[in-house]
Amino acid sequence: MLTEPLKLHRWRRARKAFKGLERAFEAHRASHLGGTLAVGGSWAGPKTLFDDCPEPTIGLRKWLATLLPAGSWTIDAWGVLHQVGDRLTPHDHVKSHRGGNNLWAGVYWLDPAGDGDLFCYRMAADLVEVAPVAGAALLFPADLVHSTTPATQARRAIAFNVQAAGQ
Repeated sequence: MLTEPLKLHRWRRARKAFKGLERAFEAHRASHLGGTLAVGGSWAGPKTLFDDCPEPTIGLRKWLATLLPAGSWTIDAWGVLHQVGDRLTPHDHVKSHRGGNNLWAGVYWLDPAGDGDLFCYRMAADLVEVAPVAGAALLFPADLVHSTTPATQARRAIAFNVQAAGQ
């Protein structure tokens, strides 16, 4: 269960731990080439990555299960691709495409950040910046307004929302 407002975790040998996750991202992207434009112009796939690619995403789903209180959860996940210059403008993840309220949101970074590429959010009056690291995940409250700086190189990530089942 989360005891702090944000949980950042980096796996040793992430590529081995999540074998196939990059392939799953690319397959998901290929099957949804039209995708949608994420807030700020990046490509975002539909929120069905865990459903479309259950086997390669099992490690990430198991990690989430260790953090969430016992119960039944719905997790929506999608791929995000930032090209050079793309950025996410400030937004939160409270409302779900399923019509319910998300409690948590997060991101797993497949690629390292370029120089100056940051995930940014505010805690009270302070601006907090996290440099994306390949093989790391960040879980945070869904109502946390966050953004990214413009990408200096292409980067891929898997974003996700968590809500209590039936919400």
